[in-house]
Amino acid sequence: MRKWKIIASVTAAVLAIGTLIALTVVRATWPDSKNLPSHTGSVATAQHPGSTSSGLGSDDDSWSTIPAKVTDSARQVVTLLVTGWHKTDGKVNAPSTEDLISAGMSKSCAASYEPVWNRVFIATKAGSVDPGATVSDVVASTAIIAVSGEKPYRTWSLDVTATVRPQWQAADGSMQTFPLENDDWTVTVSEERAQVTGITEPDQMSLGFRIPADLTPPQSRTQEESE
Repeated sequence: MRKWKIIASVTAAVLAIGTLIALTVVRATWPDSKNLPSHTGSVATAQHPGSTSSGLGSDDDSWSTIPAKVTDSARQVVTLLVTGWHKTDGKVNAPSTEDLISAGMSKSCAASYEPVWNRVFIATKAGSVDPGATVSDVVASTAIIAVSGEKPYRTWSLDVTATVRPQWQAADGSMQTFPLENDDWTVTVSEERAQVTGITEPDQMSLGFRIPADLTPPQSRTQEESE
């Protein structure tokens, strides 16, 4: 009888030791819940300063991506302002109000628009700024200046850089061509209407070319006149 008691005691001790070892191994390999990362199921969203989540983004919900319809309106309008203006025999040919509206400009903006080129080429009988490229090549770049409002009623302020090739008629009747240059337009676009509601053309003094007051072609000027 004593023999069986001893065997039972030893067996119980072995089982106890085995259970303790098993618990120790499990505890060592199972991560502490206090050290586990917390997951809420949400993804961090970068927000434009001053915007709410409902005002973010465009087609891909990123505020830094301009909606295609906004870009198209801005590019089409600026392209028309460059390629649609020319002066021949003292007569200015500029895009009509209807042309501007068809390109994507609002009625009020189109009605008050006056091309900067009217002042730039006022002294010469002929001139243009058409780079001679295809329409898609006129706009060199489009960048965001500011975004206000909430999607899809935002207002976009864009910097549109266009390539121009100024040409003008000198006093002797010859056409003079300036090198290609890039100039900037500030374009305001309503996302809801996909219309240009405001436009600021390059300041005349910021342009990289000047029409000489006496219209003398460069090759005809003396060194003193050129200086």
